[in-house]
Amino acid sequence: MGFKLALKNARRQAGNYGIYFITVTMSVALIFAINNVICNRQLQIFADTVKELGQGLDMLIWFIALVMAFVLGYGTSFMLKLRKREFGTYMILGMKRKHVMKIFMLETLLLDGAALICGILLGLGVYQALMLIVCSLMEMPPMFSGYSKRAFLMTILMVAVIFILASLTSGAYLRKVTIRELLKGPEQKRKKPTAHPWLWAFLGLCSTGAVILSVLFFSREMDRWTTTVNRNASWIFILLALFGTGIFGFHLSLAKCLMYILMKNKKLCSRGTNTFLLRQLWSQLGTNALMAGLLSVLITFAVAGANVSFTQKTSAQAALDRTVPFDIVGCLDMSREYAYDFDAATSMIREEVPIKEMLDYNVYTDGTRPVTQAVGFTVAYDMSSPAWEEYGPPDYYISLSDFNRFARALGRDELPEDGRFYLVSDISLELELEDGLTLEKNGLTAEYGGFIDSFPRVAFVYYVVIVPDEMIRGMDIAYMYRCFTLEDGPFDAQALSQALTYTDENGTFGPEERCDYEIKDCIRMEDNSTSAMIVVTALYIAMIFIFMAMAILALKTLAGVNDDRRRYMALYRIGSGPKVLCQTLFRQILVFFFFPAILPLALSLVIAWMCEKMIRISGFPQLSGSLYVNGAVIALVILGIYVLYFSAAWQIGKRNVFSGEIHIS
Repeated sequence: MGFKLALKNARRQAGNYGIYFITVTMSVALIFAINNVICNRQLQIFADTVKELGQGLDMLIWFIALVMAFVLGYGTSFMLKLRKREFGTYMILGMKRKHVMKIFMLETLLLDGAALICGILLGLGVYQALMLIVCSLMEMPPMFSGYSKRAFLMTILMVAVIFILASLTSGAYLRKVTIRELLKGPEQKRKKPTAHPWLWAFLGLCSTGAVILSVLFFSREMDRWTTTVNRNASWIFILLALFGTGIFGFHLSLAKCLMYILMKNKKLCSRGTNTFLLRQLWSQLGTNALMAGLLSVLITFAVAGANVSFTQKTSAQAALDRTVPFDIVGCLDMSREYAYDFDAATSMIREEVPIKEMLDYNVYTDGTRPVTQAVGFTVAYDMSSPAWEEYGPPDYYISLSDFNRFARALGRDELPEDGRFYLVSDISLELELEDGLTLEKNGLTAEYGGFIDSFPRVAFVYYVVIVPDEMIRGMDIAYMYRCFTLEDGPFDAQALSQALTYTDENGTFGPEERCDYEIKDCIRMEDNSTSAMIVVTALYIAMIFIFMAMAILALKTLAGVNDDRRRYMALYRIGSGPKVLCQTLFRQILVFFFFPAILPLALSLVIAWMCEKMIRISGFPQLSGSLYVNGAVIALVILGIYVLYFSAAWQIGKRNVFSGEIHIS
C-alpha cells in the first residue's frame, strides 16, 4: 500500500520534482564521467602523472559528493515543505508519522533511482566528450573509450551516500514537526524587508570600488612581475580575496536596497503591477541577500577557474617551444659530476632515433656580477645582505658567435658585430638600465646594446650576457650545451629519458634522480597530461558548483510559493487579468533568478581580459585571441544552464501559484 501510494504521489508531483530531478541527473552524469576518466587505463598508461592526479581527484569527488548531499538535502526539505499541508492531512486522517516518512522516502528513492538511470545514460555521452577533450589536450588520437566497472560501482555508491545523507535532513524535519506546523504553512509571514536601504546603497558603491580596485591592482601586479624576478605571490591572494569580497558585498547590498530605490520612482510604480512586483522583489531579495552574494562569488570563481585552466593549456605549448627550442637539449654543469657525456648520450640517442643536426656551445662565467648589480635584481638574496657577496649568482656569458649560431639554427635574427653587449632571456622582463652602461673585460669596453626578452632559452639561468668573442678569453666554462635536431619519425621519448637518467649521490637534498638531457616530446607528454587533468578538473568543479548554485537558486525562488499564491490571488480579485498576473510572476522569477549572475556574467569579459594579459605578459601575444573565444563559450554555457533551471523554476512556480481560481492558458 505504501509503495503504491508513493508511486502515485511521485507521478502526481513529477512537475514539482523537476528541479530536483534535473540536478540529480546532471550530477550523476558528471560523477559517472569523471570516475571513468580516473579509471581509464589507456590514459594512465599514456602518462604516469594522470595516476597521481587521479588520486587527488578521488578525494575531490568525494568532497563534491558531500556538497551535493547538502544541496540535495536542502532540495528534499523544500519538496517536503511544499507538500507539508498534504502530509499534515495524512496525519489528521490517522496515518502514523513513521508511515508518512516511509512514503516520502520511497518517493525520493523512486525519483533518485530514475535520475540515476538517466544520469548514467547521459554520463555515457559526457564521458566520451570528456575523453575527446583529454585526447585533444594530450595530443592523442581520438578514440572510443571503454567504460569501467569500478567507475559504475563508485557512482552507485556515491549516489547511495548522497541519498542517505539527504534523507536524514527530511527525516529529522518530519520527526520533530507538529501537525499544526504542517497545516499552517501558507499563513506564515515573510520577514520584513531590510532597514536602512541607503546605508546598503553606500556599501554597494564601496563594494563596486573594491572590485574595480582589485582588478586594477591585479593588473598592475602582473605588470610588476615583468620587471623583477623577486615576485611576492601573497599580494595576488590578497587581491583575489578583495575581489571576492567586493562581488559578495555588491550583490548583498544591491539585494537590500535596489527595489527600495526603484520604488521611489513614482512614474515607474504607476505602471501596471510594478508596485506589487517591486514589493515582492524587495521582500524576496532582502530575505535572500546573503544567498545571492554567496552564489555570485561561487559562479564568478567557477568562471575564473574554467578560463584560467584553458589559459594554462594555451600557453603551455608555446612556453615549451621557448624553454626547449630543440628536440633534445643537453646541459652539463661543470661544477658537478655527470654520468653521460655528450659522446655517450649521442650514441644512446642514435640508437633510438636518427639525428639530423647538432649544435654545441658553452656558457661562461668569471665569478663576478657587474651586470646583475646594474640590473638590480637577484633570485634568492637581497643584494644589500651579507649573503649576497658570498652566495649571490654570478653573471653568465655567451660569445656573440655562439649566440648567432644558436639564433641561426632557430631561424632567428642574428646580432651585429658592433662591439656592444646584450642581455637575452626566455622570460618577459622590462629592465630599466642607465644610458651609457658599459662592461669591461680583458681590457675591452663594450656599451650596452639592449635586452632581448621572450627569446628561446639559451641557458638554464634567468638571463645571459652576450659579449664579443674577445671578452670570453680567460673565463671558466660554467655549462656545456649540445642541442639535437632529430629526423622526423616516432620514438619512445620516455624510454630514452629513463635511459639517460641516473642517481646523483651529491644532490641538493641527498641522493636524487637526475637527467642532464631535456627531451621535448617527453616534457610535452608530461605537460599535456597535467594540463588535461587541470582542465578537466576545473571544468568538473565549475560545472558541479554551477549546477548546485542553480539548484539552490531555483529552490529559493520557489520557497515562498504558498505566500505568492495568496498574494497573486488578492491581485486577481482586485481586477488584474490572468495574462497580467502571468507576466508579473515571470518578471519576478526572472529578476530574482538572474540577480546573482549580474556581476559574474559581466566579469567574464574582464576575466578573459586578465587571462589575455597574462598570456601577453608571458610573451605570447599571438595566442590572446583564442582566450576571448574561450571566455565567450564558458559564459554561454553558464547562461544555458541558467536558462534550463529558470525554465524549470518558472513552470513549477506558474503551476503552483496559479492553481485553483486562476486559470492560465
